Amino acid sequence: MTPPKLLSPRAAFAGLVCIATLAVASCAAPGNKAAPSVEEKRATILKMRDETLERLYRDQPDSKAVMDKGAGYAVFDAAGVNLVLYVGGKGAGVLVDNATGKPVYMTMVRAGTGPGLGYKEFKQIIVFKTKDAMELFTSAGLDVGASFDFGDFANTGQSFNPSFQIYQITDKGFTVQANWGGTKYFRDGELN
Repeated sequence: MTPPKLLSPRAAFAGLVCIATLAVASCAAPGNKAAPSVEEKRATILKMRDETLERLYRDQPDSKAVMDKGAGYAVFDAAGVNLVLYVGGKGAGVLVDNATGKPVYMTMVRAGTGPGLGYKEFKQIIVFKTKDAMELFTSAGLDVGASFDFGDFANTGQSFNPSFQIYQITDKGFTVQANWGGTKYFRDGELN
C-alpha cells in the first residue's frame, strides 16, 4: 500500500484561499427574503453611513475635524476574514463629495496576506484630504494599505497614500492580525 500524497504548499494555500473566500461570501449571502429594490438598497446604505459617522464622532471626537477639512469621504459596511496568512473581505458603501453632497454608491473587495486569525464585520471610513485624492479613488478605486488589529475597538488604519485617512469600527467578531494588502473599490452599476 502506498502512502497518501501530501498537497504541495501552493495547493494547500490555494485551498485555504478558497475556503476563506467562501466563508466571507456565505456570511454576507441573503436569506430567502425577496430582493430589496434599488431605492431600498440606497436607503439602507445612507442609513448605515449616518449611523456610522455618528458612532465615529462619538468614539473619536477628533475625527469630526478631519472629516470637515476633507474634500469628501466614503463609508463602507464590510466583512473580513483572516485565516493564517490569507486576508479577504467584501462590502458596500457610499462616497460623498463634501462640495456637492452627491452620493456615489460603491462596492469593495479586499485581498492580502499577513499573520492572523479571525472574522469580523466592520465599518470603514475613508476621508479624502484633497479633491485629487477623491478623484483618483473614484477613477482607479484602489488602495494598498496596512492594518494592525487586536480586538473589537475602533482603530485607525494606515494607507500608503497620505492623502487618505482611514478609520475602522468593528461591529461583530474578533481578529488578531497584522497584514497588508490591496482593496479594490468599484462604482456600483446597479445603484448609481
